Amino acid sequence: MTILEKTVNRDQIIDVFESRMSKMSQVEMPVKHIFTPGLYVREIQAKAGTILTSKIHKYEHPFVLSKGKLRIYDSEIIELEAPFTGVTPAGTRRLIKILEDVIWTTFHVTDKTTVEEVEKDIILARGNPLIWKKKRNKLSKKGEC
Repeated sequence: MTILEKTVNRDQIIDVFESRMSKMSQVEMPVKHIFTPGLYVREIQAKAGTILTSKIHKYEHPFVLSKGKLRIYDSEIIELEAPFTGVTPAGTRRLIKILEDVIWTTFHVTDKTTVEEVEKDIILARGNPLIWKKKRNKLSKKGEC
């Protein structure tokens, strides 16, 4: 284990990337929401060159990469290419670079019927302290706290 690995954890690394990415131009990623009894399906499309971070899911769930190729950093760097089916463990937070246009679909067992309800149920709320700190500092410098 290197000194870097001992002193910096996954969330700290992803926080730094998110902080830097928040200063870049943002891109739209089409999202399709599908509800069936007991199941919520979310399909996301992302273009090659996009870098993004995932939300932290409270529960293990399956996913399908039906198109494209991407590189993921979680606890290690792996490359996935469609067609690929996998399982996201609970608590996973990822940094993702899209290498070829992708379609990524996740499946979540739930009795909720709106996206907002589902997200409250399955997503672990976590803010990035580096982004919040910068926003707070900007506000306090302008005297708007």
